[in-house]
Amino acid sequence: MRSELSRATSATSDSSIINLNGVQIDLDDPASFNYLKGFVVQLLNSVGIPINNEQLDYILNNRFDSSDARGLSLFMNSNSTDSMTPFINILGSLVNNDGTLNNKYASDGYTNCGFIKELANWMGQYNRSRQTSSRLGFDSKRYYQVS
Repeated sequence: MRSELSRATSATSDSSIINLNGVQIDLDDPASFNYLKGFVVQLLNSVGIPINNEQLDYILNNRFDSSDARGLSLFMNSNSTDSMTPFINILGSLVNNDGTLNNKYASDGYTNCGFIKELANWMGQYNRSRQTSSRLGFDSKRYYQVS
């Protein structure tokens, strides 16, 4: 995953063009940028984080006021403890050099990671904001499942 993300952030001479697995991504082109967001969603899904493009857009819009390249860049490259960068480092530490699972990181990595906690909080807000996820109670109030 780390090598895939490093490829995703390798820029060409034009700062709005990046190379992702041999595919040129123009960050100013909406279709091309949607491909990049889909790639990030696919990576998160592959490590057990269920998220889709609509949910990612919600997080980027509400946290960074932007679901474009700037918002995605802040989401992935922020230096705070709740950014994606420390999470990527945890994923890189899950497997030892000999190919065995590092049990310490496997058990603590997800539960102690600020990124996972922050993502869970945003997903909770997203789910509560969706009318389809609410139920009408006996007192005619809307109730939402708390995760």
